[in-house]
Amino acid sequence: PAVVAENTGAEGSGTRQVDRHLIIVPETVNVKAEAKTETLSRGIHNATVYQTVMSLEGSFTAPDLESLQSRIISVDWTRARLITGLSEPNGIETVKMTLNGGGAAKIEPGASFGAGSLPGFSAPADLTSAFSAAGGALPFKIEIAFKGSQELNFIPVSRQTDVATVSTWPHPSFSGSFLPKTRQIKTDGFAASWSIPELARNIAPVMLADQNTPSALSYPV
Repeated sequence: PAVVAENTGAEGSGTRQVDRHLIIVPETVNVKAEAKTETLSRGIHNATVYQTVMSLEGSFTAPDLESLQSRIISVDWTRARLITGLSEPNGIETVKMTLNGGGAAKIEPGASFGAGSLPGFSAPADLTSAFSAAGGALPFKIEIAFKGSQELNFIPVSRQTDVATVSTWPHPSFSGSFLPKTRQIKTDGFAASWSIPELARNIAPVMLADQNTPSALSYPV
């Protein structure tokens, strides 16, 4: 949560203080995923489903608030939350999140940020200590197991995103917005990796949340 000074009047002759929410993207995210597939049959119809075990490791660094058009008066870092979007949360089997190398974080369903929301989950992430010193950072790790079907996509919101995936599915299509950096396809499955820098996707490192925020975070791998 943040208090922002917004202009009032046709020519911005005055200002008012309003409550808004900041969204800060991670500095780095390293994703490792393993997907095992299975073909289910019902009559003449077949459906391929998968079970995935995935880890996401990365870190947050203090944002440059001066880069925003609106003037930030104050930020309540104690009420920050780490949000993880997942389009089909009903497929979740287990989730574990750790922050700053500590114990397991308290995970809650849903991923809301003031004016908008995403399906997924979130956890409290007090950033006061991490951002108090110059060059401070908050490392995190998320381990998740879930089931799905048809597609497995990753959205590279961090400033540097690296993804490595192995699967027993032998017919990958790689239909996302970014082509793999490496790929190896065999009769018993495939392995692929992506490395996506911030210049390759149109996402600001820090932004004020609004109703359009979910659509801005939609360039899948």
